[in-house]
Amino acid sequence: MKKINLLFLVLLLSSSCFVFINNNVAKADPNTIVVPDDYATIQEAVDFASEGDTVFVKNGTYHENLGIRKSIFLIGEDVESTIIDGNSSQSYRVPINIFCSDVTVSGFTLKEGYSGIQFQGGENCTIT
Repeated sequence: MKKINLLFLVLLLSSSCFVFINNNVAKADPNTIVVPDDYATIQEAVDFASEGDTVFVKNGTYHENLGIRKSIFLIGEDVESTIIDGNSSQSYRVPINIFCSDVTVSGFTLKEGYSGIQFQGGENCTIT
C-alpha cells in the first residue's frame, strides 16, 4: 500500500511541475496604442509597439519623420484629418521610412518632404 501511495504522490508532483512549466509559454495578444492618448508622438508609439501591434493615430497634424522597423499596423483616424507633415525645411526628409516587412499604413495625408513613403527593405507592405 505504501508503494502505491508513493507512486501516486510522485505522479501527482511530476504532473504539477509540468503544468507550472507549460504555463509560462503564453503568447501575448496584439495591443492597440493610441496617439496622442498613450504617446505624444507617432514615433514614440511605433518605437514602443511590439510586432503585430496597431498604432492608431487620432486626427491632427503631426510634424514628424517616421522610421518603422517592425511589423505593425499604423492606422490614421481619418485620411482627410490625420496628417503627417514631413516638417521639412530639409528637402531630403521623408514623412515615412519603412525598413521591414509586413507593415500596413492606412488613413493618412502625407505632406512635405522629398517623397511620401520610402521603402528601405522588406516586402508584403500595404499602403492605403
